[in-house]
Amino acid sequence: MEQGQIKRITGTSFTAALLYNLGFLSPFFAVPLQYSAQSRGRQSFVLSSLGASVLILSFRLMVLAPLGTFSFVVLDTGLLFMALTGLYLRNFALRFLELPVRLGVITGAFGLAVLLLSPHAGALGEEFKGVLAGFLELGAGAGLSVDVLYLMVKDVLGRTFLAWYFFFLMFTPWFAEKLGARIQQGKALASPLGDEKTAEAVQEAWVLPEYWVWLLFIPLTLFLVDKLSSPKGFVLLKGWRLYGVSNLLLITAGTYGLRGIRILGLLLRKRGLSRAGEKLLVLAVLFLVFVPGINLVMLIVTAGLGVSELWINFRLFDKE
Repeated sequence: MEQGQIKRITGTSFTAALLYNLGFLSPFFAVPLQYSAQSRGRQSFVLSSLGASVLILSFRLMVLAPLGTFSFVVLDTGLLFMALTGLYLRNFALRFLELPVRLGVITGAFGLAVLLLSPHAGALGEEFKGVLAGFLELGAGAGLSVDVLYLMVKDVLGRTFLAWYFFFLMFTPWFAEKLGARIQQGKALASPLGDEKTAEAVQEAWVLPEYWVWLLFIPLTLFLVDKLSSPKGFVLLKGWRLYGVSNLLLITAGTYGLRGIRILGLLLRKRGLSRAGEKLLVLAVLFLVFVPGINLVMLIVTAGLGVSELWINFRLFDKE
């Protein structure tokens, strides 16, 4: 291995480890690793990922060992394994599957693994309760007990964790593509992955298969039936069934929502909206998605617009 390659791998590993341990930037820790995959291929990605994992876990062990919270080190190990193995499979395996389906298969496989391992996570739950107890002692969450707060957090994570994981696998390559464009100063990135060479081409290529709509309608129907039957004492969705349906609904509605945002920008562009204006529109919509109350309306509207693409050919409006 050449000295220059060793320096690049080392630099990528340190950058990823630094981002992971910065807290608010931790969701972006895999971007430099993904960039190494897109620009330098499989070997660089694997070696950089291994180096980053060693650095991250060494630091976490050094910080958490004196506190006796070893279960959190195990949790970090599991999260790193999910993130990096998922990106490896996304980049170098299952290439015969369409990209959305590929991400869905990876997410489903890890979801099943989490379900099978969850009965053995008792120690992690107890240590997490200890963290919540310290949080309550600071005066936050007044009126809540540790057990109630723990169940609330567990419920939110159970309903959304796999959806976050799916969109992590979806957006990390997009951010890496943007990073590559900046590094290459707008030049096309010669990717060894065989993917589209620009971020815009990747976005255009994100086409959902027609049967994807059933993955939206079926969990949506189950969710509505459960809401209507619950007052009568019949609970259809609870536990892992509720978590599975909720995550699937968020994933499919979110992907159709992204298509809807793209279609909305396309239609407004044909009415004279500039590229800069289109980007501002997308940022505004993404911001509103995180505003309670408005986010549900935005998700319904944009997802509905995305689903309408099954019956309306919006490309007819895009002829230059």
